[in-house]
Amino acid sequence: MTLLPLSLLPGSPLTVTAHGLGGTQDLPLPAGLAVLGGALALLASFVVLARAWRTPRWHPSRVGTPAPRPLPTLVASPAWRWGLRGLGMLGLAWAALAAFGGPDQLTNPLFGMVYVWWWVGVPLASLLLGPVWRAISPLRTLVELLARASGTDAERGLVDLPGWVGRWPAALGLLSFTFLELVHPHSTELVPVRVWCAGYVVVLVLGGVVAGTRWLDAADPMEAFSGLLARLSPWLVREGRLHVVSPLANLSAAPSGPGVPAVVAVLLGSTAFDSLSDTPSWLRLVQDPAVTGTAGGAVLLGTVGLVGLCALVGALLAHGARGLGTTYLAPAAVPLVAGYLVAHYLTFWWVVGQATLVQASDPLGTGANWLGTGTLGVDRWLQYHPVLVANVQLLAVVAGHVLAAVAAHERAVRVLAPGRAVRGQVPMLLVMLVLTVGGLSLLLA
Repeated sequence: MTLLPLSLLPGSPLTVTAHGLGGTQDLPLPAGLAVLGGALALLASFVVLARAWRTPRWHPSRVGTPAPRPLPTLVASPAWRWGLRGLGMLGLAWAALAAFGGPDQLTNPLFGMVYVWWWVGVPLASLLLGPVWRAISPLRTLVELLARASGTDAERGLVDLPGWVGRWPAALGLLSFTFLELVHPHSTELVPVRVWCAGYVVVLVLGGVVAGTRWLDAADPMEAFSGLLARLSPWLVREGRLHVVSPLANLSAAPSGPGVPAVVAVLLGSTAFDSLSDTPSWLRLVQDPAVTGTAGGAVLLGTVGLVGLCALVGALLAHGARGLGTTYLAPAAVPLVAGYLVAHYLTFWWVVGQATLVQASDPLGTGANWLGTGTLGVDRWLQYHPVLVANVQLLAVVAGHVLAAVAAHERAVRVLAPGRAVRGQVPMLLVMLVLTVGGLSLLLA
């Protein structure tokens, strides 16, 4: 993960990485026992589910109860909708101001707005509030406004997207962003970040003009990311009405299709590569002239590692879903994504997110304090509690795997005959065990 030094802020001498401060030395038990405990928790959950959960608990078209008034009326109102869209447009304008007018220094708030607020904050908010990015997306606003100006249908656009497109463009967009974040040698310089962001906006808005907002459904990497995690929120909109729902029941109603398994594989594989790239073994490999030769060799090695791990995770998920079908499995793997997101980025989001709020008050680097946040301090409470962070990391990963096992079991008893439901999950159980052991080992390394 990109390093964002807080030493650039007054009174902030520390540097925070995506992993926070938790590690093997901070756990109350040896790392090996922590990994073993995670595997045993997964096995125990499988046994309990096989014995006690023999029929489907949720029907996708009937989950949830209507939200209490006045929430449905508020959420459905044009003022609420366009208020959120206005907030998104303001955020885009502020980021553009920093990108094209701010200094090429890490004090430029663009880095924190992209790497922390957008990449980490929006998905975390979606876990609690539903599909946040879809609600505030300035790209949707621009596409809809351009459609109104041209008299075209904002949803359909000018051409129809083939069904096989699915979420494949979004998976490629996620891969391109993780390459920028984890592999690109200049990921903390302004030009590469500015180019990626500009390309992101141009490709999606122009595609939206041609193919309508359905192109954003298919191609926006953040809509894919945020939308998946929103399925673990207690909110669901069905037939235009807001419902309160159990998160796992909400997940059971998640649609799937082409490209969704690839989105999940990129999210999990890139997180695994992020952990791997911080291990001493990988750092020695990258810095060995006999292996990489030049800086270009290090980039090539990083690219192969990133793509290879994403492909490996995709292959494992496909193997585990042989009895269920990958389209059924992909939504069930969403708790894994959520668990690793919390474990991997907790301290990074907490500390650097605050630092970004301070920096955002001066987007041009002139010493201004336009938002009145430039004099705020940064609360480093989590930095001083590494044992707590390490335990949260461990619990988040284990809980993510257990909840994924529950979601996969619900899918299995729904789509398989009663006599095959347990046997059909065995390949998935083995894959979950591999991911649990591998994920915890890399995270705690």
